[in-house]
Amino acid sequence: KENKITIANTVYKPWLGQSSLGKSCGFSKAGFYLERFVPTHATAHIQQRCRQFEQPMKHQILVFILLLLFCNCSEINTAEPNEVYKYWSGSNAPENIKIINGQYWQSAHWTKEYIMSLKLKPTESWWNEFVEQNKLELDTVEWNKPSDLPNWFNPSNKSERYKVSGGFDQGSRYFREKSTGECYIYEIQL
Repeated sequence: KENKITIANTVYKPWLGQSSLGKSCGFSKAGFYLERFVPTHATAHIQQRCRQFEQPMKHQILVFILLLLFCNCSEINTAEPNEVYKYWSGSNAPENIKIINGQYWQSAHWTKEYIMSLKLKPTESWWNEFVEQNKLELDTVEWNKPSDLPNWFNPSNKSERYKVSGGFDQGSRYFREKSTGECYIYEIQL
């Protein structure tokens, strides 16, 4: 009886390999019909082994999903200007930029939803590079200031107002006061 199981497994292995590789490796359709030569106890053994691994795998996947959902579930809310810049840009502000004011809120979701307001005084070259990298264009359409903006976020009517070019607009706006060089950035990503 032990010989039969060994023979059955040796027949089953080439069949499994051929059927999983299929025609893409040049096997004919006849390779798929070797299944009829495999004794039923051999396939039952394989199915039983698969079921043994299936249950622990479901638990591991569930634990992984729960960890993913709950590990990074802390909301970020700060009004410290340098922290705001760091959360927004991912790095500390360069020496040649003066960070004046800021407010940053980020949801507890892993999707990084955030609303950011920033007042800064960068160099002209930094601003020009920022406009170019973010594909900003002058905004000529009337903009309704969101009601939840901080009191210090008050660019003058003479400031240049920019928006992201293209059709998708969640309301982010970028202002630059030509006379003082101060910039106001309101960015929203929901």
